[in-house]
Amino acid sequence: MDMATSDFSNTSDPSDINVDQVLADAIKGDKESLDRLRFSKWFTKFLKETSARWAYRSGLDAEEIRDFIFDKISESIQDVENPNARSFQAWCKTIARSFCSSEHRHIQVEQNHRDDVAAREGVQGWRKSVEGGAKPLRSTDENSPYQSCLESEIAEFCERVRARLQSAVRTELANSSPTDIRVVFLWGAGDMNLAQTAAVMGIATATVQRHLVAWQKRILQQPIVHQVLSESAEDDRNGLSELFRNAIKTVGLAA
Repeated sequence: MDMATSDFSNTSDPSDINVDQVLADAIKGDKESLDRLRFSKWFTKFLKETSARWAYRSGLDAEEIRDFIFDKISESIQDVENPNARSFQAWCKTIARSFCSSEHRHIQVEQNHRDDVAAREGVQGWRKSVEGGAKPLRSTDENSPYQSCLESEIAEFCERVRARLQSAVRTELANSSPTDIRVVFLWGAGDMNLAQTAAVMGIATATVQRHLVAWQKRILQQPIVHQVLSESAEDDRNGLSELFRNAIKTVGLAA
């Protein structure tokens, strides 16, 4: 059953919000109305159902779909053409569909890249290096020259990741809001978790998380990071967080 058949746009809980009125005010730029809309029971329920349905259809993570819709609404609510619940819901579903299509294209590109790397393995005992040159395949013994060469390539790659992430962090911090900067340094340089950061700043943990996630996404979208770090690294949450923390600490010490 499609979401349209279970639409609840005209039956909003009266104890929650007047959807059409709040939406109209949010589209006009009223930030308080935007917050009421984003955190209302009505939208929370709709967002949960929509992200779950598109996760089922696409095989992607429901939380990532939900976060993308939430962020898009936060940034571009004015793009909603008609200030009514039904139009707003249709717009959100379009956002979900576009996100899933984009993610699948990205996954396919990554798969093509992996296939291409595998195809480079020469049948005559040679493989192409990262730079494009030919290197002989050797024994995989941990003390072999081949193993040493492989470890050297991995070390060089990791160093490029660290250097470019630090550069991207430095650039983004220079253009960040005071709130983002404080969140980033408390979490990164201060080794605080989200709850601790929220307590120091006197704001909600969810607000800290939104600031931090949005800030990290802007870093990952920078071309200098894309060249060496795939977005699929987000699957390794702990590893990526550690990279961010180290980069923030390094930038902070150099400041």
